[in-house]
Amino acid sequence: MLFAGPGDVTSRKTMGGARLDQAGAVFGILHTDKYLHLKRAGPMRARPGAMGCARWTYARPQAGRETRMPCRRLPDPALDDPAEAAAMARAALAHP
Repeated sequence: MLFAGPGDVTSRKTMGGARLDQAGAVFGILHTDKYLHLKRAGPMRARPGAMGCARWTYARPQAGRETRMPCRRLPDPALDDPAEAAAMARAALAHP
């Protein structure tokens, strides 16, 4: 399991995908764009940019603009490394 390290991870449908949380704290979204996005909070604020993780954005045609979400895509190497994915999930959960 990719997120075996952070503890019991649950999910529920949201925003056209699935929200991931641990003990009621949301830390990620599996979106219909087929990417896993982690919340950019706490220690994750600096990490994703340095790792080249793309920020999650989506088009809002009715508003004529793009919306930037406070999440970053999980980097491809972490998808094959459960320890790294779990460390990133813990970092996303470690915010006040």
